[in-house]
Amino acid sequence: MRRGAGWPSPGRTRPPGRPRLPARPVPEPVPGTNRAVQEAGQRSVAVANRPDFQWNFVVIEDARQVNAFCVPGGKVAVYTGILAVAQSKQG
Repeated sequence: MRRGAGWPSPGRTRPPGRPRLPARPVPEPVPGTNRAVQEAGQRSVAVANRPDFQWNFVVIEDARQVNAFCVPGGKVAVYTGILAVAQSKQG
């Protein structure tokens, strides 16, 4: 395998399905943000019909990113940039 050209060196990659999320909750960027994300997440969990998932919701401080994502198993990350778009608990 050719190295360089964007290929990571051996040992520097993560196994598939193992995204890099913060190991512990980040400090709350805006008071109430973590709680609001947890509450919205729990409403989603209630209708997801996936009791086998270990749901975990984290807030990532990056106001430039208007995004959120979920990976298999129930790991959900929400960037703070999306908070201005979702102006209320109803979205």
